[in-house]
Amino acid sequence: MGGKTTSQLVTKVNTPTFFHPMSFTLPDLVSMCPFPCTQSSNRAQASARSLEWIMSFDLLDNHKRAAFRKADFGLLAAYAYPCADEEQLKTCCDFFHILFVLDDISDEQSPEDASNMMVHVAAMAMKDPEFNDGSTTCAMIKQFASRLRTEMSSSGYHRFVERFEEYCIAVGKEADFREQHRVFGFDAYVALRRDAGAVQPCFMLFSYVLQVDLPDEIIDHPSIVSMYTAAVDMIDWVNDLISYPREAALGHDANIVPVIMKEMNIGIQEAVDHVGVRFKNLIDDFTKCKVNLPSFGSEWDVVVPKFIALLEAWVIGNITWSFETPRYFGEDGAKLSTQLEPPQPHHKMHAFCDKWHMCRDRSCKCPYLAVGGALRGHPSPAFLQPQSFRNIELKMSSKNSKKSSDISDYSIYKPYGGYHKFMLSYGLKPWNDDDVEEARLIVEGLKESARQDRKAEGSGRK
Repeated sequence: MGGKTTSQLVTKVNTPTFFHPMSFTLPDLVSMCPFPCTQSSNRAQASARSLEWIMSFDLLDNHKRAAFRKADFGLLAAYAYPCADEEQLKTCCDFFHILFVLDDISDEQSPEDASNMMVHVAAMAMKDPEFNDGSTTCAMIKQFASRLRTEMSSSGYHRFVERFEEYCIAVGKEADFREQHRVFGFDAYVALRRDAGAVQPCFMLFSYVLQVDLPDEIIDHPSIVSMYTAAVDMIDWVNDLISYPREAALGHDANIVPVIMKEMNIGIQEAVDHVGVRFKNLIDDFTKCKVNLPSFGSEWDVVVPKFIALLEAWVIGNITWSFETPRYFGEDGAKLSTQLEPPQPHHKMHAFCDKWHMCRDRSCKCPYLAVGGALRGHPSPAFLQPQSFRNIELKMSSKNSKKSSDISDYSIYKPYGGYHKFMLSYGLKPWNDDDVEEARLIVEGLKESARQDRKAEGSGRK
């Protein structure tokens, strides 16, 4: 399959109105990206076999299983590793499926549980053949690792495990930072994203697909390092742009768009445009390094271009897949270029009513209309009623008795759907330092109220 034309992948994106009443236009990513786009002819068979394998572990509920199948992660693998044979592509699909299962599971967990799963289960299961905590997650990863270990060279598998462990640790850190409401600067965010994005362990599969390991002197050459890093950043940043509306709706703030908005004190469209400029600069840097690449000897001068071609395939394949999968834009992703009419005007946030953004105008069609204490189009969540804080179910880890006696920040804002939506429900801006501090004080007040309620309930039982 050839690369898509520029006009097919330029679109205007609406962020969910219950999160951010805005829309933004994506940069023309495909026009900036000169790399050829092809896919493996083994996609159908490899993807089907891999789906059957991952579903056998029964780690997703029925709704997520359906969404998982429609997302077609096998297509992403086919774009990323176009030269892979069926067995190799099936293995790459297996790894992609593992990554996205871990991502979906961790979305439902507290930061502490997500960090524990990634660092103490996933990383250990991939690294240590003797490790087994009895969980299904562990069994899934161990089964994959046992196969890959025999199909890769020892040095290649060692590099793969190192990058996977760094990814797991970074995801754990990201979860902890989210709990602490940490606001990243650009450089700090990019450094963490390079590990947390899982792109680097995927790159380590190049040696498996090509059945050859590059020596350290080539891997560590400044031009190769620059191209490698540029490709990681391009993939991560495109994913941030594409997934920002979805992540914003979930209350996740670890994304390059709000990071740039905060650091540069600019709006959402300006931030998105800025990412586009940086993306183009990375393309230029990558191309320059490729043109000026020195000779590594006749043997390696044949192999190195194959590794570079896979870096390029990953970058353009990730862009193309992002618009073809329903994961981000539903069924209309591939034809969004025909829907560039100005977006419908969004209603502004309405005046407060008992501290909640609720519209009292029943003729209004905005999502903030208060109907029986609920938002239009949403079930009646208990968190919309202030008195419901007396009934918050505080899910404490049975493994940590020291923390179980107190109220966590996460238990306060989880009912809102995340920290972002908690702040927005109080009319606070997540990128404003003063608002972040006010949100912290609100959380502390609610925690103290919950402590008093717990104390009163305890006295009542006596």
